[in-house]
Order: sequence, then C-alpha cells, then structure tokens
Amino acid sequence: MASTEPFEQRVKRIAKKHQRIETSGATPKLGKDGLIVMRPRRAGLRFPVKPFVMLLVLAFAFKVFLFNYLGDQDYAARLSALDSEVMVERAGAFILQPDPATLWITEMIGRFLG
Repeated sequence: MASTEPFEQRVKRIAKKHQRIETSGATPKLGKDGLIVMRPRRAGLRFPVKPFVMLLVLAFAFKVFLFNYLGDQDYAARLSALDSEVMVERAGAFILQPDPATLWITEMIGRFLG
C-alpha cells in the first residue's frame, strides 16, 4: 500500500492557503498557462485609521468645548499657565492653541446659541 503522506501535506497546504485567503483576501493573478489563480494578500501592518480619526475629532471637539465654555481670556490664561519648561505641557499648550477652525466653530456655536 502506498503512503499518503505527500497527499496529506498537499491537502494541508491547500487548506492553509484557503484560510489565508478567507482572513486577508486574495488577488487574482494570471499564470503562465493562462489560468487565473487567486493568491492570498500579504498580511502587512495595517494602521487602524477610523479609530485614529475618531480620536482626533473627539480631541478637537473637546478643544472647541473648552474654548466656548471658558471664554477667550480665561482660555488664554489657562493656556499660558501650561507654557512652562516641561516638554509635555509645552506640547499640550501648542496643541490647544486656538486655531482658525476652533475660532470659527466657536463663533458658529455662539451664533446658534444666541
């Protein structure tokens, strides 16, 4: 009776390839013989863009809320208190500076609320 080991190895290889296609998708490739073969995509590092964008939007909304809640002078006073020699506080002060978009959105909220 012949050994089925090469066949079993081939079946395992095919099952593994199908699993990779199911998890990461596939790209059709044209072989030398004219046959279209589905090749699994490479599993690369994927950066989660949507959560990062949502985090930026929430941080910007918080900045607008603070600016609107505290007012111009109080916000500037608190921002100047952050501008110290500690690098993290200086970075926070730089990020929290009122930019044109923040001022515009605050103005629109002021018009809307009266």
